[in-house]
Amino acid sequence: MKKATLDKVNVIMVSLSTDTLSNNSSYPYDPVNMGGYLAMKENIVVCTSSSNYGDNYYTLSGGLAPWVIEVKSCNSGERFITQVELGGGTKIKEFGSFMDKDGDYCKLIHRLILSLRHW
Repeated sequence: MKKATLDKVNVIMVSLSTDTLSNNSSYPYDPVNMGGYLAMKENIVVCTSSSNYGDNYYTLSGGLAPWVIEVKSCNSGERFITQVELGGGTKIKEFGSFMDKDGDYCKLIHRLILSLRHW
């Protein structure tokens, strides 16, 4: 972490996650989440990948730590336009394709947000 801080790293993207869904009490001890916590304490944003938890829809593994941004890709021919409004009033339109169990569209974070100065 010292090297990342000295190099003035702002974002760390880790393309892996672990199965913390089956044991909610394990996420504080997960190495990916622990590294994310230490990075967050140094004002570094950490993004990890998520995966499906089994063969059913609406299932994810990982993503329980509140200090880590979990991202998931999907493959869909549909495009649902979503508008995101940032704290400074900036509005960004983007598309997504994920709905929750109630059929509501999930909020999106646009890829440009990570490059904004106030992050």
